[in-house]
Amino acid sequence: MKRGFGREGRGFVLHRDEAMPIRQMMSHLLSSILSNDLLKITLTLPRLDARVVADFKAAVEEAWSPEVKRVEIDFATVEFLDSSGVGALLSIYKRLPAPAQVRLVNLQPGVQTVIEMLRLHRVFELQAA
Repeated sequence: MKRGFGREGRGFVLHRDEAMPIRQMMSHLLSSILSNDLLKITLTLPRLDARVVADFKAAVEEAWSPEVKRVEIDFATVEFLDSSGVGALLSIYKRLPAPAQVRLVNLQPGVQTVIEMLRLHRVFELQAA
């Protein structure tokens, strides 16, 4: 397990299904559940921006499994998304085997607007809050 990354006050809590151990890391960036080929990620931070994107990517890496074919990300708490956050989402998309399936759920209006302005609603399946 990777340790020592992140900054004070940031980190993650990762959850896998009951067959796999629960892993806890520095703080509360996200939680995740792996069920069959679906990785469900719940973000628990108000912003997905340049300050947290490296830690976000590390948490996703920790949660990732070779079985993952689909990803669902819950944005209920996220009020702000910048270009670094968009890049992190695209890196998840690119990591999946074709046809890649990434679903963004519980999007706040501002976050959904950013994604639609970049025309990424053609890449990601979107569901508003």
